[in-house]
Amino acid sequence: MEAEWGIAVAAFVSGLLVGLAVGRLSAQRARSALRAELAATRAEIESLRSATADHFNRAGELFADLTERYVSFYRHLARGAETLSNGRTRKFPGEIVVPARADEAEPERIEG
Repeated sequence: MEAEWGIAVAAFVSGLLVGLAVGRLSAQRARSALRAELAATRAEIESLRSATADHFNRAGELFADLTERYVSFYRHLARGAETLSNGRTRKFPGEIVVPARADEAEPERIEG
């Protein structure tokens, strides 16, 4: 009977050691896979941040260009209206305020 208990304890301890070894190897593989996934996710996020910054920088440039073109178009229409009507057109009330660019101190005001 004592031999059976000894075999049972030895089998339990052996199974415990094998289970711990397998669990440890499995955990190391899982950690390694998670680290690789984390690195890939961080690289993707950095790529998206860069693309987002480029997108909004370009959008800002295009908006500034659009604003400049609108002001040019407005001036063209105003000059043409005044020239072609011999001064008989009514003046538009108010003024156009073009937002200042980063390199300008004050916004440009265009009398209408």
